[in-house]
Amino acid sequence: MVRVVSRKTGWRSVMERRLQCVLHAMDQLQDSKSGPRELHDARVACRRAEAALRVCRDLLSTKRAQRLRLDIRKIRRATNESRDQDVLRKWFTKQKGSESARLCRIVEQHRDKVFPRMIKSMGNLQQLRDSVTHVTRPARGSTSIGWQSCLGRRLLQEVYRFLEYIPEVDSETESLHEFRIAGKRLRYAVEFATEVLPKSNFRPLLRRL
Repeated sequence: MVRVVSRKTGWRSVMERRLQCVLHAMDQLQDSKSGPRELHDARVACRRAEAALRVCRDLLSTKRAQRLRLDIRKIRRATNESRDQDVLRKWFTKQKGSESARLCRIVEQHRDKVFPRMIKSMGNLQQLRDSVTHVTRPARGSTSIGWQSCLGRRLLQEVYRFLEYIPEVDSETESLHEFRIAGKRLRYAVEFATEVLPKSNFRPLLRRL
């Protein structure tokens, strides 16, 4: 059973925008002149799209939608090594001395090697475009009754997951890293909910995150 949603912030519309941002970011990344900014934007676009697909998975209970989320996650993970090189290069650039300059050059050379491999590992982008069209096409101007409760339930699960990763005072680096990832997951999910449900007061939580 469906009903028409008149406002442009319906969950399907917001999700479609997020998925289109992934496609745009991938196109930018394919450019030979793309650098750290384009790579960062692509990673953020992927995280936002993953969050939207994750909290709406009860409303998109199709194998194609599940596959799309996994494909986007695969693309994001493929960028990890190049992103690490960008972070290292930025850090070495701020340091003084010839040794830091030498290490910076080594990092730059390594990034030049891994970047083409990253692009290749992303796979067929046309297939990704087809999946985005397939997932967002059905009833773009409509949504299922009870979608708010479905979204709220999944959002609450994201909160519980985040709480599980709160580290101890003396936690090791790996625990802190996992906590940061859990925080990002929750933040992007809350951003989606804030855009879809503008009357809900999620902004204090976003600022806290």
